Amino acid sequence: MKGKETKELPIQKKFNDALYWATSTLSKDKEYHITRTLDAVLRKLIHYSNTNEKITYSNSIIAEHTFMGEETIKKAIPELRKKNYVSIANTRIFDEGKVTTRRTINIKWDKIESILGEVPKSKTENKEVQDDITAEIILTSDLPEVVKTVEPSAIPIEPIVKSIDVDDEVTVIRESEFKENKQVIPRVVITDEKLKWAKSKYKDPSLTKDSFESFDDKDLSLVFYGVDGIMKIDDANYENKHLIKLYHQGGSYCKLSNLNKKNTSIRVNYNDLMHLLKQRNLEFGDFNEYLYQYIAINEIPKKPKNDDNFKPVI
Repeated sequence: MKGKETKELPIQKKFNDALYWATSTLSKDKEYHITRTLDAVLRKLIHYSNTNEKITYSNSIIAEHTFMGEETIKKAIPELRKKNYVSIANTRIFDEGKVTTRRTINIKWDKIESILGEVPKSKTENKEVQDDITAEIILTSDLPEVVKTVEPSAIPIEPIVKSIDVDDEVTVIRESEFKENKQVIPRVVITDEKLKWAKSKYKDPSLTKDSFESFDDKDLSLVFYGVDGIMKIDDANYENKHLIKLYHQGGSYCKLSNLNKKNTSIRVNYNDLMHLLKQRNLEFGDFNEYLYQYIAINEIPKKPKNDDNFKPVI
């Protein structure tokens, strides 16, 4: 008796054109643009889906089938999910105090089909696409307040308050962003420090970085930062879900580090910082990269000496 056949979608017969376009240099400014490595991994996942609608292979198996390193696969699949090519469902199993996860990957054919609709049908259309890009650059250069073309994945910026150059990139800051908190929360990266913290917090010395690899972003954030968005590493070190770290071992000053960028830290007055957060009705868990950059280029207002109700937020 034959197994149940899955009805093939039209896009499954012609996805090659969509992926060729997605890896083309002409699509490099599109949010769906992927590298050759991501393309190879995605094609292998599509190959799996021809026989199994749900893909449950581990990173090590996929690495063997693609002749790539396991670390490459480990990084590629979350990137494909971020670009909406695949969806991932995680089943967590609790057994005698230990947590194991089972990952299921599904191809998002509607995403690939939408890309197919953008594929130029001739060289003439390719030229038109390039002309459109050139025209857009020319028009953009005429706008006085636009300092850089913002990638689709970036957060939309409205009225400009101030801009600074950081590592040859232009960062636009607007003060209202602090309260609106529109910044995308970065994905949790499991460092050795976080792994050590998790082993102590959850009293499970057998935990490894792989124990968390299939957790989705929301679950990872809850595991490490909790509902308040703050991870207390020790009495002097705090890190929040926006990857802003605070080190204060007593005294007037503390150190703030922006873990979104390498070797980026500032030294500020601790009480002035706490007063600023209080004035903006923020907790440290709300402290995002925009506020960090604002503080980096502006002096923090001094805490009034007569503020008897002052209390640090952490």
